[in-house]
Amino acid sequence: MAGWLGLVLTLGLAFPVHGEPLYAVEWRSFSRAVREKGGDVATEAGEQRGRGTATLVALPSGMLRLEFRGKDGSGSGLIGPGGPRDFTFPTAVAVGVPPPPAHLISGTFEPHGNPAEPDAFRVHYIEGFICHTAPDRCSQVITWERQFTATAIRIDGPAPEGAGPSADGPARP
Repeated sequence: MAGWLGLVLTLGLAFPVHGEPLYAVEWRSFSRAVREKGGDVATEAGEQRGRGTATLVALPSGMLRLEFRGKDGSGSGLIGPGGPRDFTFPTAVAVGVPPPPAHLISGTFEPHGNPAEPDAFRVHYIEGFICHTAPDRCSQVITWERQFTATAIRIDGPAPEGAGPSADGPARP
């Protein structure tokens, strides 16, 4: 009985709940922070990569909600007429405080096919912060940035091992 429960839970996580399209996704995140530590300036940067599955759900507001998950991490974000926003994703360096000002948040969404249910898409999101005063007034942060790029290809079910974008780098849909 426990074996069936595990199978049901696994299938429930692999397939979209409401019939949304399922995608094989490959993602990359980069983050960097420059902080003052004891009078010295310290820079920390890192990159993470992962693969998994994603859904792209059309919301009543006209926006799309991207959700992805895999063994390397998970995240989500909104995509609207102005591009991606409100993205959460794994980062190698903790950033985000102080919060980014609106003019330092940007991104693109490149669907191939019907924008609400594309055959493939690429999304790029970037945000950052620059302290324009003494670092002690900015939580000791001088600057930070984080970027997220994902390439996704529509699939009928869970992505077979090795399917989707190539291991040599994101495929351009």
